[in-house]
Formats: sequence, structure tokens, C-alpha cells
Amino acid sequence: AVGFFDSPRVDVYSIPDLSYLFSPDCSQINNGNLPLVAWSRDGESLYLYAGGRFHLQDRVSLVRWSNAGRGSAVAIPITDNTLMALISIDFSGLIYASNDPAWGKLDSSGKQEFHHQSLLLDFRAAVEHFSLSSDGKVVEFLPYQAPKPFRFSISERRFLNVEQSMNDSHSPFTQSPGLLVTGWWNEYSPRINGKSVVLKPNERCRSLAISPDGQWIVLGTEWYLRCLDRNGQEIWHFRTPGTCWGVNISHDGLKAIAAYGDGTLHWYRLKDGRELFGAFLLPDQNQWTIWTPQGYFDASEGADELIGWHLNQGKDRAAEFYPASRFFEEFYRPYLIQQIIEKTMTDQEIIEEEQIHPRVQIESFKKPPLVKIVSPQNEQTFDGDIAAVTFEITNQGGGIEEILIYLNGKLFNRITENLNQEKITQTLNLKLIPDDNQIKIKALNQEHTESNPTEIQVHCKKEKLLPKLYILAVGVSDYEDPQVKDLYAPQYDATMFVETMFAQKGLLYQ
Repeated sequence: AVGFFDSPRVDVYSIPDLSYLFSPDCSQINNGNLPLVAWSRDGESLYLYAGGRFHLQDRVSLVRWSNAGRGSAVAIPITDNTLMALISIDFSGLIYASNDPAWGKLDSSGKQEFHHQSLLLDFRAAVEHFSLSSDGKVVEFLPYQAPKPFRFSISERRFLNVEQSMNDSHSPFTQSPGLLVTGWWNEYSPRINGKSVVLKPNERCRSLAISPDGQWIVLGTEWYLRCLDRNGQEIWHFRTPGTCWGVNISHDGLKAIAAYGDGTLHWYRLKDGRELFGAFLLPDQNQWTIWTPQGYFDASEGADELIGWHLNQGKDRAAEFYPASRFFEEFYRPYLIQQIIEKTMTDQEIIEEEQIHPRVQIESFKKPPLVKIVSPQNEQTFDGDIAAVTFEITNQGGGIEEILIYLNGKLFNRITENLNQEKITQTLNLKLIPDDNQIKIKALNQEHTESNPTEIQVHCKKEKLLPKLYILAVGVSDYEDPQVKDLYAPQYDATMFVETMFAQKGLLYQ
């Protein structure tokens, strides 16, 4: 089966000689495309699936044909974004992935078993729903198909109440006196006052913003962010991390803000296109993180795990990911980011001005130690309350500066001596609590870069002993303060309190 990018059509060919056999019925499929195809493997009826950008009921839909593609077409709405992959599973249906990114599974009857939706903000509605404060420090968006907008202050580092009016805000200007930009919305040939803007072949324009003075034009496409003057002369351009669904320009003409398909926002200096910082926002979790091109960041609690460095290990080994939290001491710089926001300067310019000299250079990054818990095994059960934990710490080029051992979320031991070795093996005895216990070990190299923590869960069968509760209950009736009225029967209050606590023994205490 062969699908097509340029039309909602599928053809079926013979494997032995690649001769054309037939085309499944697509007469009711009148939009999008069907470039993805997959055959079912259910062992009984042979189904043909196809998907791409075909929409039904405002949702991207799969098409399924029974009888090996010769049956009638059935549309199955499943997701909100373009389908990117279809994989059939033996005897159990189909796995799909979309561009959100989201993914899910259909059973052998075509029923959706589950769907995991992406947490990323979907900026596909940013052309019409992207407001910006005059100084470019507050953004407001209505994500695609979201029930309500969100508003975030980049200078205050917090989400704001959208029910309060933002009087100085503005949507992207797409018109200006003496300036007419046409052919830019979802088209391939934008024109400025009738003059064509040269784009790459198949580069589709998605967004537009004109500066308040009408002198600058910023076009967001699927691949580039481009800035031109009112005569159509390009000033700068660069590749983007995703489709630029929205762009806006601050009223002071200093900054351009772009909203990308990867769920991030980026602030740029308008005059030269230099990136100032990026932001990744999760309004539903009240989490945010802001970072600069050189990796300096600020983040809400826990959000420093959401960004980081992806380091390749060669073509024959899986890449490694190091969250920003591993470089907290070196790159957590809220003050530097605030300076960038206030001065519209790049991180490099602030670094030179403030004479900041980080110990860690990502270009010459030395890997943190490798941590391995040799024993016990994960989910192992102990009859007693002592667990002998053996671990290995291996130097990966950055040395071994410190080893941290945690038990149930609390620091149990810090090892800082006799670490000048290529590999360290040690055993520690940890006192467990009844039921479940979490053991976590991590290590730092000489640049204070943390390893990814290694964790296991173990169980202790030892019976939990309840603590003893002793009560001395005293009823007071005669207060020294004449303003306090004497109590009538304080001895009964004290007695009843003891009886109540005694009745609950065996729950939290003995």
C-alpha cells in the first residue's frame, strides 16, 4: 500500500512485480492527505489503515478499510494534530503517533484503547490569539482548542490572572499605513506591497508581525524566522526549533517574540535577530523555566528537570540527557536573566559586562560519574531492618568529587574522602523502616555536575512498632487572670480527654 502527501488517496500494488492492483475507496475523504499506511496483523480479517492530515469532526482521523482494503472506508477520529507514524501490533491493533507529540493505541476492532496527550502548549491558534504587553514582558495566549487563555509575566516569573484586563496589550500588527503584506497566512509566496518574498522551496509562511512604526516585518514560517524592511529587503533570518505559529513585536520596537511548534516561546532582539532567552511554560502545572542560549536558567520548583543538554555518545550508543538541575550551581542565574529582560542584551553581553566566568563550559563538558547499585535488587524484600547496599561509582572523565546516599528522601551519608580513583566500590548498611523504602545514590564530578540519580525500592517485612503515648492530663479551673471565667468541671474534661485517646490506641500509638 502506498499513501500520498499531496492528496487523500491510497494505492495498492502487487509485491512480486509492483503492478497496480486497486485503490481503496476514498470518495468520502475530501480533505488533508493520507501519506501513512499500515496493514493489520490480527490473524483474521486483514485491515488497511491510512492517516496523515485528514480531518473529521475537527479531529485528525484514521481511515480503515476491511477486506484487505477492498471494503468500505471507516473514519476514526483519534487526535488533534498531524499523524506521523502508524505501527501495527501482532493480534492487538495499531499504535499511532502524532505531531503534538501524542500517541495511542487502537484495538483490533478499531476502538481507541488509550491516548496519551502531549503536555506541550499548542500554539497553532497564535495567529489570532497572541497578546503582548507594550514592553514585551507579559504574554497571553489561547492555546489551540483550549477552554481558556493563560497569561505569564516574564519579569515577575509567574502566571497572572487572565480575568483582570491587560490594558496595554496588543495582538500582532498585520497592517500598517502604506504597507500591504499579502499571501502570508498558510501560503508559500508572501508579498510586500506586491513584491514577492523569496522563501525556500516548499517553505510555508505561518505568521506575521509588523513593528508599530511600520519599518520592520517579521515572518514566521515552518522552518525560519525572517525579518525584512518595508521594501522587502531581508535583514536577518535563522532556523527555528519548530513551526513558528505566532510572532509579535513589542510596542517599543525592541523585541520580537515567537511561539513555536515545540511548545516554547523565544524572545529576540529585533534589530539583529540575536536570541535573548527562551521559555517553556506549563500553566496547568504552574511550572515554568527560562533559559539563555548559553544555558543560564531560572525555573520554578521542579521545572529545572524539563530542560537540559542532549549529548551524543556516537552512532552506536544511545545519547544521554542531562537536565539543567544537574548544573544548578553553575547555570542557575535568575539575576543574569533579569538583566537580559531589563536591558535587552544577550547573555554573552551581560557576561562580559558583569565579568561572569563559569567553571563549566558545555563545549568542553566533562561527564559526571556513572552510578550503579550492585545490590540489593530493585523490589527486593528483607526480613530484618538492615540492608547492605553495595554500589559502584565510575569516573567518566570529570573525576569523583562527592557521593550522596539518600534513604527515603533524606540524606543518609555524604562521602568526600578517598575518591581519587577510576572506580569506587563500597558497601553501607542502611536501617530500613517497615514496608517500603527508597534508596537513591548520586555522585558529583569535580565541576560539581551531578550524575543522574540511581534509585531502587526495597521492602522490609519487620513489623512496625507503634510508639508509646504517655498522657498527663491536668484540668485547670482557677485562672490567675481575673478576666478568664473559672471552668465548671475541668477534672471531667481531663478524664474524658484521656478516655478518648485511650479508645484510639493501636491506630497510631500504643
